[in-house]
Amino acid sequence: MSRARNTGRIDPARPPATELVEVALTEPLDLAAVAELGAVLDRVLALRPTRLVIDLTSCANIDAAGIALLLDAHRRMFSLGGRLVLRSPSSRLSRLLQVAQVDQVLYVVPARAVASTGHDGTAVGSRAETRG
Repeated sequence: MSRARNTGRIDPARPPATELVEVALTEPLDLAAVAELGAVLDRVLALRPTRLVIDLTSCANIDAAGIALLLDAHRRMFSLGGRLVLRSPSSRLSRLLQVAQVDQVLYVVPARAVASTGHDGTAVGSRAETRG
Protein backbone atom coordinates (compact mmCIF):
# COMPACT_ATOMS: atom_id res chain seq x y z
CA MET A 1 0.00 0.00 0.00
CA SER A 2 1.47 3.38 -0.93
CA ARG A 3 0.74 6.52 1.00
CA ALA A 4 0.73 10.04 -0.29
CA ARG A 5 3.18 12.15 1.63
CA ASN A 6 2.38 15.77 2.38
CA THR A 7 5.60 17.64 1.62
CA GLY A 8 4.08 21.03 2.36
CA ARG A 9 4.68 22.10 -1.25
CA ILE A 10 1.89 23.63 -3.24
CA ASP A 11 1.02 22.12 -6.61
CA PRO A 12 2.68 24.49 -9.10
CA ALA A 13 0.27 23.35 -11.81
CA ARG A 14 -2.57 25.03 -9.92
CA PRO A 15 -2.90 28.61 -11.19
CA PRO A 16 -2.61 31.57 -8.83
CA ALA A 17 -5.87 32.88 -7.43
CA THR A 18 -4.75 36.50 -7.70
CA GLU A 19 -1.98 38.42 -9.43
CA LEU A 20 -0.96 40.92 -6.74
CA VAL A 21 -1.50 41.39 -3.03
CA GLU A 22 -0.06 44.35 -1.15
CA VAL A 23 0.51 44.62 2.59
CA ALA A 24 1.46 48.02 3.99
CA LEU A 25 3.17 47.96 7.37
CA THR A 26 2.32 50.92 9.56
CA GLU A 27 4.14 49.84 12.72
CA PRO A 28 7.55 48.41 13.54
CA LEU A 29 8.00 44.82 12.40
CA ASP A 30 9.18 43.45 15.70
CA LEU A 31 8.47 40.47 17.93
CA ALA A 32 5.22 42.07 19.12
CA ALA A 33 3.90 42.38 15.55
CA VAL A 34 5.15 39.07 14.12
CA ALA A 35 2.28 36.86 15.30
CA GLU A 36 -0.40 39.14 13.90
CA LEU A 37 1.39 39.84 10.63
CA GLY A 38 2.15 36.12 10.32
CA ALA A 39 -1.59 35.40 10.50
CA VAL A 40 -2.26 38.04 7.83
CA LEU A 41 0.42 36.53 5.60
CA ASP A 42 -1.09 33.07 6.07
CA ARG A 43 -4.42 34.40 4.74
CA VAL A 44 -2.69 36.26 1.92
CA LEU A 45 -0.62 33.24 0.83
CA ALA A 46 -3.78 31.13 0.74
CA LEU A 47 -4.77 33.38 -2.21
CA ARG A 48 -1.72 32.05 -4.11
CA PRO A 49 -0.65 35.47 -5.42
CA THR A 50 1.88 35.75 -8.19
CA ARG A 51 3.41 38.74 -6.41
CA LEU A 52 3.25 39.81 -2.76
CA VAL A 53 4.38 43.38 -2.13
CA ILE A 54 5.15 44.40 1.45
CA ASP A 55 5.28 48.19 1.64
CA LEU A 56 7.74 49.34 4.30
CA THR A 57 7.23 53.09 3.80
CA SER A 58 5.70 53.59 7.27
CA CYS A 59 7.62 50.84 9.05
CA ALA A 60 10.05 52.52 11.44
CA ASN A 61 11.99 49.46 12.61
CA ILE A 62 12.55 45.77 12.03
CA ASP A 63 14.14 43.24 14.37
CA ALA A 64 15.41 39.67 13.97
CA ALA A 65 11.91 38.21 14.42
CA GLY A 66 10.60 40.48 11.67
CA ILE A 67 13.45 39.53 9.34
CA ALA A 68 12.76 35.85 10.02
CA LEU A 69 9.09 36.37 9.11
CA LEU A 70 10.04 38.07 5.84
CA LEU A 71 12.44 35.24 4.98
CA ASP A 72 9.70 32.70 5.69
CA ALA A 73 7.25 34.62 3.50
CA HIS A 74 9.90 34.70 0.75
CA ARG A 75 10.41 30.93 1.00
CA ARG A 76 6.67 30.30 0.87
CA MET A 77 6.17 32.63 -2.11
CA PHE A 78 9.05 30.91 -3.92
CA SER A 79 7.39 27.53 -3.34
CA LEU A 80 4.23 28.96 -4.95
CA GLY A 81 6.22 30.12 -7.94
CA GLY A 82 5.67 33.74 -6.91
CA ARG A 83 7.80 36.61 -5.73
CA LEU A 84 7.96 38.59 -2.50
CA VAL A 85 8.83 42.26 -3.02
CA LEU A 86 9.81 44.63 -0.21
CA ARG A 87 8.93 48.15 -1.31
CA SER A 88 10.17 51.51 -0.05
CA PRO A 89 12.24 50.70 3.01
CA SER A 90 13.71 53.77 4.69
CA SER A 91 17.46 54.21 4.46
CA ARG A 92 17.67 52.90 8.04
CA LEU A 93 15.67 49.76 7.19
CA SER A 94 17.68 49.28 4.00
CA ARG A 95 20.86 49.39 6.06
CA LEU A 96 19.47 46.86 8.57
CA LEU A 97 18.58 44.51 5.71
CA GLN A 98 22.09 44.93 4.29
CA VAL A 99 23.79 44.27 7.64
CA ALA A 100 21.70 41.12 8.06
CA GLN A 101 22.60 40.26 4.43
CA VAL A 102 18.98 39.50 3.62
CA ASP A 103 19.04 42.09 0.85
CA GLN A 104 20.94 39.41 -1.08
CA VAL A 105 17.97 37.04 -0.75
CA LEU A 106 14.94 39.32 -0.64
CA TYR A 107 13.90 41.54 -3.55
CA VAL A 108 13.99 45.14 -2.26
CA VAL A 109 12.87 48.06 -4.43
CA PRO A 110 12.20 51.78 -4.04
CA ALA A 111 8.59 52.98 -4.35
CA ARG A 112 8.84 54.05 -7.99
CA ALA A 113 9.94 50.56 -9.12
CA VAL A 114 6.70 48.72 -8.23
CA ALA A 115 3.39 49.90 -9.62
CA SER A 116 0.47 49.73 -7.23
CA THR A 117 -2.59 48.36 -8.98
CA GLY A 118 -5.06 48.16 -6.10
CA HIS A 119 -6.34 44.70 -7.09
CA ASP A 120 -8.87 43.04 -4.85
CA GLY A 121 -7.31 41.24 -1.93
CA THR A 122 -5.11 44.17 -0.95
CA ALA A 123 -4.20 44.13 2.72
CA VAL A 124 -3.37 47.39 4.48
CA GLY A 125 -1.53 47.98 7.75
CA SER A 126 0.46 45.73 10.00
CA ARG A 127 -2.82 45.35 11.81
CA ALA A 128 -4.07 44.57 8.34
CA GLU A 129 -7.55 44.12 7.14
CA THR A 130 -8.17 42.82 3.65
CA ARG A 131 -10.09 44.97 1.20
CA GLY A 132 -12.26 43.50 -1.47
